Amino acid sequence: MLNGKTAFITGTNRGIGKAILEEFAKSGANVIAHARKETPEFVSLLDSVKADHHVEITPIYFDLSKTDDINEKMKGFYLSKQRVDILVNSAGIYHSALYSQTSIDKAREIMETDFFAPYQITQVILKMMIRQKSGSIINISSIAGIDMTPRTIAYSCAKASIIAFTKTIASEYGSFGIRCNSIAPGLVDTDMAKGQSKEQLDYFEKLTTLKRKGNPSDIAKVVKFLASDESSFITGQNLRVDGGLI
Repeated sequence: MLNGKTAFITGTNRGIGKAILEEFAKSGANVIAHARKETPEFVSLLDSVKADHHVEITPIYFDLSKTDDINEKMKGFYLSKQRVDILVNSAGIYHSALYSQTSIDKAREIMETDFFAPYQITQVILKMMIRQKSGSIINISSIAGIDMTPRTIAYSCAKASIIAFTKTIASEYGSFGIRCNSIAPGLVDTDMAKGQSKEQLDYFEKLTTLKRKGNPSDIAKVVKFLASDESSFITGQNLRVDGGLI
């Protein structure tokens, strides 16, 4: 589905981002794989994916919480004049606390990583996509950005912003052949899920029709569909992938 395309994916060292990296490589995409820093484990992962699927995997390192770091690395990437067919803003951090216990500094920290970093990255990649008059952008939001569950004030606001951001990009850049969609995962079996309270986990498991957590691969397969030409008439949408949370 993605043979010969090049994708820029953030947060590929673990969780959903890692699953997207592997799914894309399996489908023939070359990947610019972002992580916060280089580690032996991450280098080993990229070498393994590259060898298994015979695609190009190029690492890029920067800290999503640091505006200057993003600017420096993305400027260098833009000047390299590589083609980018797909952007997946996957990386993010989670925070759980009541509104009364969430400081403004913590809220800014969550917004910086989960909203402003994708905002910055997308501005650069959009310039490249406009030049080639094509592209697919997929943002990873959350059902917390729709349903506003308790104890997720900062995270929910950041993910709701991602949904609005997605729809705005779709409306402004469709004439350039650029599509933009978001995915709102429910409870997924990642390190982020481990940061949720028992109350939150029980809430999801009770109300989810399929009575299970999602796997990162469940999300990655939907991202692959939205990245591919199979979804060429879909844009400006926020797709829930939550196991039937009703």
